[in-house]
Amino acid sequence: MNPVHLEYIVEVAKTGSISIAAQNLNVTQSGISQAITNIENELGFKLFDRQRGQGPVPTYEGKQIIKLSFEVLSKFQELKDKSRKNTFLDTGKLRVAAIGSFMELMLKPVSIFKEVFPNIELTISQDDTRRILDQIQQRTIDIGLIALENSLINTIDDLDFDILLKGKMKLFVSKHSPLAFYEKITPVELHNQSFVLYDSVFLREYIARHFNNLKEINLLFTANDAHFIVETINQNIAITLTPDFALKNHPHVINGNIVSIDLVNFGHDDILLCLTKSQKKHANSCEKEFMKLIKSEIDMSFK
Repeated sequence: MNPVHLEYIVEVAKTGSISIAAQNLNVTQSGISQAITNIENELGFKLFDRQRGQGPVPTYEGKQIIKLSFEVLSKFQELKDKSRKNTFLDTGKLRVAAIGSFMELMLKPVSIFKEVFPNIELTISQDDTRRILDQIQQRTIDIGLIALENSLINTIDDLDFDILLKGKMKLFVSKHSPLAFYEKITPVELHNQSFVLYDSVFLREYIARHFNNLKEINLLFTANDAHFIVETINQNIAITLTPDFALKNHPHVINGNIVSIDLVNFGHDDILLCLTKSQKKHANSCEKEFMKLIKSEIDMSFK
């Protein structure tokens, strides 16, 4: 899904006709139809009811997507207008790093950003929260998207934190796991369970505080590929601990193949998803606009 496809569905909704929308946008009817079908397949529901003798009519779900698409296109136009006024942004570099479970969330913001700032050299990398914080302090990256415990923010100097989401650490297991029937679980009940963990210093430190430096659990392996970890859980090979928002919108969680379980006696600290940058470096307009795009995507994804 990209801004052009969003424009297609908004225009079809406005005109009530694929053929008129195609004329207005100077594209083929088949191109619009295929784009709508691809979006519907991606989202898992119909945007329009199509019946012979009448034009496409937005479904209930379609109306919500059309509204959001209009908002995104408005923001996109706003970015275009601003970029024309800020010619000093035509060239330069922007270096961004994100934790693995949120790399895909970068796709739409990056697509829109590059449409508006085609000459900005944009670098997106994946890393662990601790290393991202170090890189920002060393000024080797400009913006980080990280997750960390609320209590840690005040212990980190010289960085600004913009909190996007608040959540809790949760246990995620396959629906076929005996643990799937638990509503709540304690550290003691997880002794000797087989774990797969995201390769994160922050996560290792969190678990070490509750499991005696990992000696009380059976750690099968760590990985930095979020999809691989999710599939390991789905196939009931292992279980994992991760912030609830990291998997909230994953299809396996939504359809019940993977179950989340509340943790008891793990502390009450919130886990935060944050954008972070250096306090010692003034954010230019380019960086501010990219952060706005990330915030907008988070808002739409987690409403």
